[in-house]
Amino acid sequence: MNIFAKFEQGLIAVTGIIVMVLAVINYFTIFTMPANDSKTSQVNEVILRQPAAITKGAKSEKKVNPLEKNMVTLELSCLQHKQVLNFASYAKMLQLKAKICAEQPITKIEIINRSNGVKASVFSLSNNEFLTDYFSLIPGKNQVIMQLTLENGEKTLSNLTVESLEKLTK
Repeated sequence: MNIFAKFEQGLIAVTGIIVMVLAVINYFTIFTMPANDSKTSQVNEVILRQPAAITKGAKSEKKVNPLEKNMVTLELSCLQHKQVLNFASYAKMLQLKAKICAEQPITKIEIINRSNGVKASVFSLSNNEFLTDYFSLIPGKNQVIMQLTLENGEKTLSNLTVESLEKLTK
């Protein structure tokens, strides 16, 4: 045998021994449990996420209910005959709550938004008070007519001009 053949056989034997040692190490690594005292043990406590930085003294914005942005209730303290009122809002829906100051009892109340033809449902409350459902407004000026029918049959109109402002988007 020449010298290269013996060297080649020795190299193959050393490579085989290294492969066997690595196989044994892998076997024990895969199929045996690590000790709990090692640095790689599992963490048993729960870590909650926290913000990276908390700014103190920052002014918090007032939280607004999303419905309040699009819906508003207008309370009228003393609705008189032939009264003209003006109101501006960013709301898309309006509800009226009012007390009627009249000498005679009111038998019927009709409320119509003449700008879009919507007629509001009117609910009578105690002591000459009423409440409407939310009725829609169009962008711009809305002419809301309140027709009051008195006990003697006389009808009077009150006019409410509601300007629905459009929000500027950022």
